[in-house]
Amino acid sequence: ELRLGQKLPVKLLFIGSGYADAIGVVCSAQRDVAEDPDGASRPTLTLGLCFTNMDIRDIRYLERMVARKVSACRQQEREAEYL
Repeated sequence: ELRLGQKLPVKLLFIGSGYADAIGVVCSAQRDVAEDPDGASRPTLTLGLCFTNMDIRDIRYLERMVARKVSACRQQEREAEYL
């Protein structure tokens, strides 16, 4: 059972670049039910985590990855507006 404020050990995997160990503090949790392609229902859990106890090198790498992804998403949105 998860609760707000609970600390979880986390290993963030960076595809092609290794990993970072951190502590994830549960900031939010939402339970839901999703439907599989075959029509079966399954429970899902979405967690909001605040990462702590990370090496500064890993923090900077994660910031760059997020910035790159946000930039690509915004570019796609701009391109979609022209269609």
